[in-house]
Amino acid sequence: MLQLPIPLTMYVAHYSWASIAKQKQIPISIISNALGHDSEKITLIYLSTLDTSVVDNANSEILAALGEW
Repeated sequence: MLQLPIPLTMYVAHYSWASIAKQKQIPISIISNALGHDSEKITLIYLSTLDTSVVDNANSEILAALGEW
């Protein structure tokens, strides 16, 4: 019905929740508990793969520069 570009799975919801929680600076202990991880170390490894802010910022700068042409 939604015609999403990707299948909506529990993993997508899980990934999205963790990503948003990290951006909102929710404590790692809470994120870890919510994800069902046995240790915060696992959560830190998982979250390290979610940080796209540097690339997002670079893309924004490039798009802004293209708009100036």
